[in-house]
Amino acid sequence: MKRFLKLNLDINKKISYEQSHRKCFFQRDYVRMEWMRQKLPKSQQEFDIVQQVIMQNKKNVKKTYIIMMHENIMMRQKKDGSLCWIDYENSILDSINDPQFGEGIKLTKCFDEIEIYGELDKMLPIFKKYTIQLEFTQQYHFLKKINSFDKTEVFRIRSKTDRNDYQCKIFYKKALNLTMEKQIEKELYILRRINDEYIQKYFETFENQEQIIIVEELIIGGNFDSYLQKWPLLSEEKASKFFFKLFKSLAYLHSKGIMHRDLKPENIGLRLNGNLENPCICFFGLADIVSLENESDEEDETPRYLFQRCGTPGFVAPEILKNQQYDCKVDIYSLGIMMYYSLTGKKPFDSEDYQQLLEKNEEGYVDISILKLSKEGLMLIEKILKPEPDERITAQAALNHIWFKTEKLSKLMEFKAHKNIKKIQFKSPQHRKSMQNSPKLLPIVLSKQSMDQTCGSPAQHQFSNPHRNSTNYHNHSIFRITTLNGSFSPKEVQSFSQSLYNNTQKVRPSGISPSFFAKTQRPSQSISILMPNMFPKKLEYK
Repeated sequence: MKRFLKLNLDINKKISYEQSHRKCFFQRDYVRMEWMRQKLPKSQQEFDIVQQVIMQNKKNVKKTYIIMMHENIMMRQKKDGSLCWIDYENSILDSINDPQFGEGIKLTKCFDEIEIYGELDKMLPIFKKYTIQLEFTQQYHFLKKINSFDKTEVFRIRSKTDRNDYQCKIFYKKALNLTMEKQIEKELYILRRINDEYIQKYFETFENQEQIIIVEELIIGGNFDSYLQKWPLLSEEKASKFFFKLFKSLAYLHSKGIMHRDLKPENIGLRLNGNLENPCICFFGLADIVSLENESDEEDETPRYLFQRCGTPGFVAPEILKNQQYDCKVDIYSLGIMMYYSLTGKKPFDSEDYQQLLEKNEEGYVDISILKLSKEGLMLIEKILKPEPDERITAQAALNHIWFKTEKLSKLMEFKAHKNIKKIQFKSPQHRKSMQNSPKLLPIVLSKQSMDQTCGSPAQHQFSNPHRNSTNYHNHSIFRITTLNGSFSPKEVQSFSQSLYNNTQKVRPSGISPSFFAKTQRPSQSISILMPNMFPKKLEYK
């Protein structure tokens, strides 16, 4: 009996201990952050960063290690050549200072802590993307309120370090219910894993006792809806160029198994006012991961998404309203409605009666006979607006359609021009001389980064400065092709000298600047809703 009571007491202590694990909003579940030798959660063919750092081992002795980072996974190689790894996502990122090793960072996840010292400038942008920071006001100050919607406020902010402007969304914790908490977690999970030229950039997340703050790229040109209010109709040529870029981003999202589910003109931002050359897809609040594991023998069984019936009436795909199983093709239909609207100036299901609008939208038939397009354009939009998802074209197939042939050729010419410029620079005596005179990096301090700053900090982002000269910006953006400068496979990492592991000498860091942690999302104006299974008189607005 005494043994039973002691065991029961130990269990209660453990439960109480784990209930106090939550160090921030995003640490809902009790998860250990410890080095594991189990199989990696996903195949690692290349790394974002490979670098030498100083960390504590299990005996609290600081030693030199080679760290490999890919997204939210940090790996290091053991002496026997095997890899161990940790998942540091949603850990709290703090700056620390050690009398011997200087400035460093500390990651805190539940009850586990990791301290890292060394030259961390290249690692910081990745850490900041996947962690939570606490001191927002030390790095930014507010300029003005942009908008507020659905218990969320959007502000224009300015970095105290680089003096560039950004945009932040503020969620107030007291106003959140359990569903909204899960929605924010899902949105942040997706934002961290996407990076495309025509998708709004995400940078970092902060938290305090009352708020959750997500910092994103500032969109200064308004949105596509405001553009259509001034210029209601697009020419076929302009529409082809504009929607090619959006289909390109959709193909990217769908390749990652991500569906947006709320595509409409208000959620397409314009980086320059009155200019369609650089659009970006915004607002991933209703986005979700395509479910492939919820198949069932029952015909009525549908995948379990966070929200099943959601979107904006008039732009939502029919299969969502019919409560059928659906996938990424819902975005294709929504983009097709946007094409129709921009080419005709009319919304196909527009009606003063809300119930009638829903019924037309559920039917999904769109009369394309009024479109004044070429034969190729009509063929494409007909395939895009098929009510049955099985008959609807995919984003990748749409990109290969002949209607986008001219745009594809122009992109190819831009890519060739970019390669020629690189060759000219390399052959230039001045360029070779500057390369020869530049300090050589240590072979163990390597990084992979895309031209559009895949893991870059706000200070590196080319759209951050609102005072940028528009002419220079346009000339630069012509050659903005996403390429990777380098990658490192596990085999290449194993070739590094094993003697590095025995090196316990002090590594003199270059120093992390005082602004250590000081390194955008257009709100929707029309109403996105979460729709119940039946059509009620009133729907819950979202």
